[in-house]
Amino acid sequence: MVSEASLFLCPLPIKCYEQKSMPRPRSAPRPRSAPRPRPRAKRRPALERREEILHAALELFARKGYRETGTAEIAARSGVSEPTVYRYFASKRELYLTAIDRCAAEIVGPWRQMVRDSATPLDALLGLGQWYFDRLQRDPAPLLLRARAQLDAEDPEVRDRLRAQFLETFDFVQGLYEDARRQGLVPQDLDLRAHTWLFFALGALIDTTELLGLRERLDFDDVGRMILTLAPQLLQGVGARARAV
Repeated sequence: MVSEASLFLCPLPIKCYEQKSMPRPRSAPRPRSAPRPRPRAKRRPALERREEILHAALELFARKGYRETGTAEIAARSGVSEPTVYRYFASKRELYLTAIDRCAAEIVGPWRQMVRDSATPLDALLGLGQWYFDRLQRDPAPLLLRARAQLDAEDPEVRDRLRAQFLETFDFVQGLYEDARRQGLVPQDLDLRAHTWLFFALGALIDTTELLGLRERLDFDDVGRMILTLAPQLLQGVGARARAV
């Protein structure tokens, strides 16, 4: 039986009963949104990263030498961590030897392409000299590194590398002289070996002016006059070819 008091307090007894028996469930707390992950830096391809490390090392070895250059400095210059350097190169010494090899490759590779693009071996020889002269102005680091590496020539591994690289370029240039003689562009009795050494002697002179900051004292016209004085047959051969064309 429902009492009058309960009717006064709750005019609808059934709802009043339901409110006492079935309380409203509490709403579940809203789940917190997970923090957004930070965008990762774009990963560079492994080959590209290795090239950047090698280029940074070559520049630093050329400017400071092997002993004064640390892997931490190489890493900072190439924009990577020091452990990343060791991921691509087992040691600083391996990186140094690879940089020496790269200096040679950056000469021989373009030289071979120039020979393919030249009309005659003599044109190629003059083109090689012009290219080398101009390249030192744009990027002297490979020259500086080769010069510093010669100071480390007491190291058998460094000496063997430098020696093999020099002989490769020497044989390459002498081969051009031999081709010129076969094509009748130079006298048959021309001393090819002596002229090859002369080619490298002029290259050493260009190196010296660059290393000592004397480039303004020597331009390529000076080199041409020296060739005309010391080896007139070469320029005569090029001139004869130009007149024939």
